[in-house]
Amino acid sequence: MLLDLKFSIYTLAITAGTFGAALYGMNLKNFIEESDLGFAGVSVFCTLFGFVVAAYGLKKLRKVQQLSMWGSGKNTKGSWGVGAWGGRSRDVCSGEGMGLPKLRTGESLGDLIQRERALARRLAQAEARAEAAVKGVNPRG
Repeated sequence: MLLDLKFSIYTLAITAGTFGAALYGMNLKNFIEESDLGFAGVSVFCTLFGFVVAAYGLKKLRKVQQLSMWGSGKNTKGSWGVGAWGGRSRDVCSGEGMGLPKLRTGESLGDLIQRERALARRLAQAEARAEAAVKGVNPRG
């Protein structure tokens, strides 16, 4: 997506430069076409305008890249994100504040997986008991 956005910004910059050239070539009567430096001046202006548009677009893209969807980017102060809309900022990588499992000290990834599977089994059993209670059936016999 980032590469596509960069291509879009470059395309916009080329289009902005071409717009100036299109205005120059519309056969309107003005003083520029009679000048010896008219073509060079318009060419330089269109090129510089294209570079300015590209630089502005890339600067804005870098600013958007620094925003974090969860409000936990490098510069969360003064930036907005989902965490700034009243919720706590969350560290997406570590799972902090999101209810994601964390490795305990000395725990391996296999231990974490076993712990999560046991938790999932207990949750499934609790859901089965809740459904049975709603239906009025004793799930244990």
